[in-house]
Amino acid sequence: MGPPPPRVMLPLDVCHTPRHSCLMTDDEVIDLAALDGLELEERACQDAWVWGRCRVDDRRWPCFYELRQAVDWMRDRLSRGRVFG
Repeated sequence: MGPPPPRVMLPLDVCHTPRHSCLMTDDEVIDLAALDGLELEERACQDAWVWGRCRVDDRRWPCFYELRQAVDWMRDRLSRGRVFG
């Protein structure tokens, strides 16, 4: 058994998926979602404060305890193509 093969390091501007979502900053994700009419808001849900999306009065989007989780969810949705018709 020889030594393990060396790891290949890719430049930061290369993404392993055909979607280039990993290159978007959090601000870009929030701005891109706003173009579809979605706003990120903090609101009360039962006994906790959560982060969620809303479009006008439609608050049926998933909620998350942390802002990071809400932005990551939206980043994933935006990377899958046109989500909101």
